[in-house]
Amino acid sequence: SLDSAGRLEVEDTSALPRCLVLSGCRGHSRRYRAWHFLEALTHLGGSGSLIDADSRGLESSAGFLVEQVDFVVLQRAPLRSGVSALVSAARRRSLPVFFDTDDLLFEDLSSVPQTDLVFDASTAEDFRRSISAADVCLCSTEFLAERLSRLHKEVCVLRNGFSQMMDRAADRAWRAKLPNPRQQ
Repeated sequence: SLDSAGRLEVEDTSALPRCLVLSGCRGHSRRYRAWHFLEALTHLGGSGSLIDADSRGLESSAGFLVEQVDFVVLQRAPLRSGVSALVSAARRRSLPVFFDTDDLLFEDLSSVPQTDLVFDASTAEDFRRSISAADVCLCSTEFLAERLSRLHKEVCVLRNGFSQMMDRAADRAWRAKLPNPRQQ
């Protein structure tokens, strides 16, 4: 239920989800798809951590990492040795695994002229393996959902979000444009 301020009221905090996001990218996509996702989860009362998919020691610590969480998100993380070890550890604990993307990473676009985002066939295959390893795929647009649905049985659109910091900045910019009654 919602409280008077429109926030979700949670009574049993033991049921709140704990998430591990394994991110295979940096920059804007990480911010919009991983950090904002974790911020929203925290706002709802859950918790989460983000780890770089190329982190050293990921293979050896995979079992420990999945003991700390309730689900795993592979955010643009290609299925290579460390990611594969973490997915296997999640499977042993029967944890749900999600694959998340905001780009057409899973198709070989090297033959498409004037493409900014070009991955070779091998990298696209690593992403397709991550998609196959996931229980559910999350993506930012209907176009991506349609393309992912060709590869995976369950796909959900989760639009890029914004953070509280971005909301505050927008509010400050909006207020700065308002006429100042003292100057009139």
